[in-house]
Amino acid sequence: EINPHIINWNSTYFASLNGQALSDSRVKVIKDDLYTVLYAAPIMQYHAILLDVDNGPSWLAHKDNTKLYTLKTLERISQILLPGGTLTVWSAQPEPEFLIKRQTIFERTEEIPIFALNDNGKRMENFIYRGVITR
Repeated sequence: EINPHIINWNSTYFASLNGQALSDSRVKVIKDDLYTVLYAAPIMQYHAILLDVDNGPSWLAHKDNTKLYTLKTLERISQILLPGGTLTVWSAQPEPEFLIKRQTIFERTEEIPIFALNDNGKRMENFIYRGVITR
């Protein structure tokens, strides 16, 4: 996580909602830019990487985040996932090109529509893109 406020919120306000996850000895929070962490050496291996960056792969508030969704970065993520590992990406809109790009790297990919209510009670459709490395 790059934002210290998000880390703090998860260890305080959201702790009861996330099962005190940040207190679990198996959880390591890294306060850094994700791209930097992905290409750092030595790199750890992970069971899962969950991305909720901007509004998804093509609806970016910060153009610099484009690099997180490139084929090069997806390949790097696949290399640091353990066998059976999962990359999950949240998006506020459908991302058909991103799904196709992921299918070239991840053996099992899927687009999962999810629904939530916005502040006005309107039902909003969002998407989860899940890819699994089966090697």
